[in-house]
Amino acid sequence: MKAADSVNTVCSVRTIRLSCPQCGRSLSGFPSDRVFFCTACMIGVDFWEEPAGIHPVTAAGSMTLLPDDAIWLSIWHYDIAATIEGKDTASVDRARMAAPDQVSILGSICHRVNLYGDPNLEMTRRRPAFHRSNTLPPAIAGCQLRFRQGDALVIPTTLSVIDASQDVTDLIIEIMIRTRRLIATPFIRDGNYLVESCSGVRIHRSSLMIEPWLLQKRNGMPDR
Repeated sequence: MKAADSVNTVCSVRTIRLSCPQCGRSLSGFPSDRVFFCTACMIGVDFWEEPAGIHPVTAAGSMTLLPDDAIWLSIWHYDIAATIEGKDTASVDRARMAAPDQVSILGSICHRVNLYGDPNLEMTRRRPAFHRSNTLPPAIAGCQLRFRQGDALVIPTTLSVIDASQDVTDLIIEIMIRTRRLIATPFIRDGNYLVESCSGVRIHRSSLMIEPWLLQKRNGMPDR
């Protein structure tokens, strides 16, 4: 029998106090989040940046009266410009007509999109108008995507929207992000779905990484 190898392993852990760097209040969020929120200062804080990244947050108003158990989740919202060229003029024209000028990327990681659908694609197709709310949300959560990861989803989401109307094969498409905003948006619980109140997009809870925490009390999260 071979003797066990001797292994000396050192593990290090970095702990961070989840408090607002501006006012010192506790931040809200889920255990899986990468951006946490202060609703007093209306900012998202990314402690994985050095120094911590501060992202202003806009609260979106709802077109309907929100129930008490509405949950406020995060959306990275982009204004973009798409430049499209190609040899076939008709294909280029159709692609330009289909190209969105805004892209919405849910801050929560979605999986099994082939089964449940892609909420980023659906929200971008519907082009919701995010009007500023006069009421601050009690808590915000659900942002596992840092801004660079959100940026990386802009191109495939835009191409998917265009491709639904015009095959993007052989087209040369360049996409420029003009602006990026982090928006806190109210979602309404409807059985196994969360309904985004501005676009009406229905997202199955089983497709969301945050699903284990959605059964928690008010707003789906405790302040951390």
